Order: sequence, then structure tokens, then C-alpha cells
Amino acid sequence: MPCIALLVNSEKRDSAHVAHIGGKDFFVFKTRFADGFSFETANTAGGRMLPANPTNPTFRFPAVRIPSDLYRVHERIRKGFEAEHEPVVSNSDDEIAEFISRAEVVRAYMMSRDYRLTSDNIYVFTAWGAMWHAVLLTWPIKPIREWMFGRKAFRKLKELGFRFDPGSRRVLGP
Repeated sequence: MPCIALLVNSEKRDSAHVAHIGGKDFFVFKTRFADGFSFETANTAGGRMLPANPTNPTFRFPAVRIPSDLYRVHERIRKGFEAEHEPVVSNSDDEIAEFISRAEVVRAYMMSRDYRLTSDNIYVFTAWGAMWHAVLLTWPIKPIREWMFGRKAFRKLKELGFRFDPGSRRVLGP
């Protein structure tokens, strides 16, 4: 059964979204800013669900499984944004409302593109959605995409001054 927790750090003005889905743990650290800009640092591997949004970029590091390592990377990325933006965080209820609002946008987009509602009120794949998801799961598309995501993540880590040690599975550096 999926389990999701939302943790708010009022002192640092950011939040953590922790999920346990299908036997895997996923971590997302999010910082929102007063001007509406926000960014997320996640250890998810998949491509983005929505088209790229310059006001809400997500930095993905699928090989980073240790939350404290991922948070160090998040803090380094955040430093690059703080010169132009003022971080904000709401109380827990408002952060939960923000999370739900964002999830509804993602769901609505997915439903409009890949699914349709039957007369029995059941969502089923559209022909396009079924073909697209099948293609994404086939060999060699799936391993090629995973390699591309991993390569992009390692380049970003290096750009931030970090390196990933595959032996210990730790992020090393500043």
C-alpha cells in the first residue's frame, strides 16, 4: 500500500515529501519562493509528468538513495536561486494544500492525455496512452531512458561540485 508523508521545515523554509510505493522509497525536497517560483530535488527516475515548467523545475538524481545526501544537493541548488528569490514556507495545512493542488494538476494532465473515462466511471487508457506507455516500457527504450536520466544527473552533480561514489552509493563533496 502506498504511503506518503509531508514534512515541513519552518526554519529552513522548505519541505520534504517522502513516499513508499511498490517497495521503493522516494524523496522529494521542495523550496517555494515568494514570487511563485519553486524547485524540487528528487530521487525519482522517470521523466517529467508535465511539459517543462520554468517556474517549477525538478532536478532528478535517481542513484541518490540516502535522504541526507539528496538534501545536501538540494541545499546547493537552492543557494543558486536565493540571490534572486526569497524562500517561503507556509504552515503544515497550507503546504498540504499546495501538495494536493500540484498533484491535481499532474493528474488532470495525465487523464487528459493518456486516459479516458468510461460510462462506468472507470479510467482506461486511450489508444494513444496505451501505445505510449507500452513503448516506454519496452526494450531498448526503457534502459536507454534510464541511462539518459542517470547521465544527466551525474553531470548536474559534477556541475554542483559533487561526485557520486557507486561503491558506497554516497554523494561526496562539499
